[in-house]
Amino acid sequence: MTASLKNRCFSFLLIICLLFTVLLAVPARAESEEPNTLEISAEHAIIFNADSGYELYAKNPNDLVYCAFLPRLMTCILLVESGVSLETQVTITSEMLKNTPEKSSANLANGHVVSLRDLMKCVLVANSQECAVAIATTLAGNVNDFVGQMNLRARELGAENTIFTNVTGYFSAGTRQLTTMRDIAKIITHALSLDYIEDYSDSRFIEFSVGSSRRTMYTKNLLIDPNSGYHSKRATGLAMSGNAEQGFALASIAVNKNMRLVSVAIGTESFGGILTDVAEMLTFSVNEYAFRTIVQANSPVAEVEVVLGKDRDYVTSVADKTLEVSMPRSVPDKDILQVYNVPDSIHAPIVKGQKIGTVDYYYDGKLLGSVELLAQTDVALDIVGQYTGYISKFFKNPYVWTVFIIILIITVGYTVVVFLANKKRIREELRKKRDRVKITEMKKNKKR
Repeated sequence: MTASLKNRCFSFLLIICLLFTVLLAVPARAESEEPNTLEISAEHAIIFNADSGYELYAKNPNDLVYCAFLPRLMTCILLVESGVSLETQVTITSEMLKNTPEKSSANLANGHVVSLRDLMKCVLVANSQECAVAIATTLAGNVNDFVGQMNLRARELGAENTIFTNVTGYFSAGTRQLTTMRDIAKIITHALSLDYIEDYSDSRFIEFSVGSSRRTMYTKNLLIDPNSGYHSKRATGLAMSGNAEQGFALASIAVNKNMRLVSVAIGTESFGGILTDVAEMLTFSVNEYAFRTIVQANSPVAEVEVVLGKDRDYVTSVADKTLEVSMPRSVPDKDILQVYNVPDSIHAPIVKGQKIGTVDYYYDGKLLGSVELLAQTDVALDIVGQYTGYISKFFKNPYVWTVFIIILIITVGYTVVVFLANKKRIREELRKKRDRVKITEMKKNKKR
């Protein structure tokens, strides 16, 4: 072999080794890849899926924080739940205005008439305090009673750490109007299950009538304003509030493939800071969340023992539907817990499509979804085995053995009694026979 040929062979082998090393290294790097991280300035934050309830990210989620926009959102929740027609006309009174710490650009005055629908839009879009007071007074007669209803409803929704003291969200030093990020998530999740709230809050402005005049109010959530430097294509509206004294708060939604991913942040010192934080949170949620197929329809899931099955002693169960859930991309499949609700065995006959049980899928203690398990095939009944089983079962029954033993005892006892009676009768007959023999012999002797 020439030196040139040897060099070419060596080079070829070296290239093969390098390629092999690279191929081995790629999966290892992918497995060790860290999930996306999120850095924001807000002191408190949470990201969750409004449809599944899964929490993607949380920062100080159990700390008590000021309620911010939550009282106004709860006011709208109680309005929708009340069933009162939104076309109801409300007359603004001096008492309503008196209970409004900071009036909005709605410029409502005593005697103005506005519909409940427009009042709710003003609250959701422009944070109007006097409109929130007008709604509360119309529904409960006065603000204090309405606040009591808000606190009761918060408890019913599982927001155990939330205390409302007003409907406006107005901040004052030393206030006890407090909540937590996880309580906010519970209340927002419920709000998004109701009509109107999500749609109305996702408006850049509202136009409404007061008497013969038309008025316009604009949102402070610049994430949904295309003309704003903070505009985010991912964002839809929800709620915003704050000032330099209390800090700023913002809740917004990103919709991604029918997933509603809610981002909430509270506690930045600047208006621009809260907008930037939530925009980053929305981007993070969309990039980190993805739909995942947990199980395909008709795919085998579990085998179940069949009792008295002809030619087979098990049946394969399959999922009745495809289960897709939205989950963080960084969660490995092995961390999804499967809980089977199936019997240890099932008796034949079995019909294809027959329900056998269910399986529940959990991650991090939360239910992701469930599917029913159906028999994949028919399983006929083994008739011979069935009757053999009946006989075996019959003789294994303790009551049968009890009766059998009793009958055996009675039979043996009766046999013994009869035997003894016969024995006595035979002895008696023998005795009588011997006596007759003796008498006969005595008579013969006398004749002699």
